[in-house]
Amino acid sequence: MSSVTRSAPALSLKNSRVARAAVAAAAIAVMVSPALPMQAVTAAAAPGDTITVTFPYLPSGVQTEWTVPAGVSEVTVELAAGSGASVTPATGGPGGAITARVPVTPGQTLLVLIGPQGVTTPLMTGGEGSAVATADGDLLVVAGGGGASFRCAASGVTNEVCGSGGAGGFSAQSGSAPGEVASPPPQSAATTSGPGVSGDVVVNGVPTGPIGYNQPSPNPAAVVAGVVTTAPPTDPSSASEPVEGLSAGGGGGYYAGGQGKSQYNASLDPTLEAVNGGGGGGGSGFLIASATQLSLANNVGNGFASISYVEPAASEPDSELAATGTAIELGVAGLAALALVVLGAIVVWRGRRADTVS
Repeated sequence: MSSVTRSAPALSLKNSRVARAAVAAAAIAVMVSPALPMQAVTAAAAPGDTITVTFPYLPSGVQTEWTVPAGVSEVTVELAAGSGASVTPATGGPGGAITARVPVTPGQTLLVLIGPQGVTTPLMTGGEGSAVATADGDLLVVAGGGGASFRCAASGVTNEVCGSGGAGGFSAQSGSAPGEVASPPPQSAATTSGPGVSGDVVVNGVPTGPIGYNQPSPNPAAVVAGVVTTAPPTDPSSASEPVEGLSAGGGGGYYAGGQGKSQYNASLDPTLEAVNGGGGGGGSGFLIASATQLSLANNVGNGFASISYVEPAASEPDSELAATGTAIELGVAGLAALALVVLGAIVVWRGRRADTVS
């Protein structure tokens, strides 16, 4: 970026002893005073450069605010949700990851929420969704979290049969745009129009019904009073189970995926060595209709977010300093020296006037 130097207007001095003395005094004052702390502050980028703002991962539910710069009417959002908990050898579903161009308004406040991956203790939970929205209530992008895998034995001690979690919305996995359904046995993934449906917990061949398993939240992601929330992951049930964690949680997102089905026969297998279960369904994603989808991908781990934009041209081309991002700072000593210079100029002008009159 080029720097701009402003030149002071030239002074035409007559042969005046008063004028010469004033100028000399001002020059000496400047030389003996501390150096002026004149610092040119250069902007981070020139017009046309691409600026990328990366948002930090914060604890679940804590959002970040960002103001759209002046002159920026479109941003590129890269957003990923958390993946579901993995219990070896099964894998949790990946979180959805999307890159999209989104129209915005200069000066608008955007809210960014990043969802974490699921955990395996004490229950196997799905990944949380991530979202970008406006402070005045509009969702722009939501990525769906992956469903958790059902617990499996890593050795041959038990006969557990397990299933991997479903992928979150906007995952690159085939057929997973609304959240993929994993197997065995099946459970329901969320869609863009509603939550998934949890699978039964079947005990001794009998489904436990509403008491034994949890259904996803019926509410989608939303912005209320300047706070953005996503549909929470569906927690695995434990209310009527002899052991916690005999099912896998669904992922959160625009809507949440269902809890995975599980079944066992406690009367024939009191040590629960023959448990059969499937992974949780993935949460769904959302993209505002005015946006343009650029790419999809899988994300394993905590979610992430970034916003990129093109540095606009200066909004005030008449201001050379504003256009180049240059600032001048003067300390106390500098202001005193500047005052002497101005005083000297006034004396010069008065001396020039006296010479002219004479």
